[in-house]
Amino acid sequence: MKPAPFEYCAPSSLDEATEMLARHGDAAKVLAGGQSLVPMLNMRLVRPSVLVSLRRVPALDYVIVVDGRTRIGSTTRQRAVEEHPAVREACPILAEALGLVAHPAIRNQGTIGGSVAHADPAAELPAVLVALDGTIARAANQRTRLGAFLDPLADKLLLTSGFVTLSSIHLIPSWVTIVVVSRDAMLLLGTAVAQFTESPIDITPTFLGKGTTFLQLTYVLLVIFLSSRHMELEMLSPLLFGMVAFTICSGCHYLYRGYRRTGSVPS
Repeated sequence: MKPAPFEYCAPSSLDEATEMLARHGDAAKVLAGGQSLVPMLNMRLVRPSVLVSLRRVPALDYVIVVDGRTRIGSTTRQRAVEEHPAVREACPILAEALGLVAHPAIRNQGTIGGSVAHADPAAELPAVLVALDGTIARAANQRTRLGAFLDPLADKLLLTSGFVTLSSIHLIPSWVTIVVVSRDAMLLLGTAVAQFTESPIDITPTFLGKGTTFLQLTYVLLVIFLSSRHMELEMLSPLLFGMVAFTICSGCHYLYRGYRRTGSVPS
């Protein structure tokens, strides 16, 4: 069989590759050695509309051993790692496991990252990675609009649910919860509109925003702790008013930045 039609992209740098993957999202697949992906393409088990080849990205092809730690680029050929003297000395189990992968012709084309990403439970490399407590470094910019919207949503829902719950059992004043929920609802609405329009606005976290999150989380945790000890909550009044001030100021600041970036407020 032959694969379904797709657009072939061959970036020459890591930045270009991550930009392509970010632009096409779930419609794209990465091609490295092709030992797992190509057969799946031919059998039409996967049908990507875009195929991004990493063969021309030299930044991902390396083996570095420093202080007993082995770092391997995702497009490094399995055969190269298997025969690398530094790997054999610093991590002999990896070299031995690679010798059990298929046969030399496969290992000459197959990549380290491709085998790990394929995550076949019967494969050698994922098992070795787990056994050695290894880690995987991921390049940036690989996100979708939905993911960019859900990331802040998860944090906001966690804190908001805490304020609503504590307010319902009269441990936090209702007006405080209204301030927190209103600010977060405004930010989430703005983020949703920005991410799903043709010209999304990237409003990065600020000192005020991070400070607000820290104060809100600290206040919620202290309220839970003090109430569990049957202690008075009045001692938290300075923290309460400081948190509210940060909440209002950060909300207004984000609102101003959003209007400014859309051109509604002069620079």
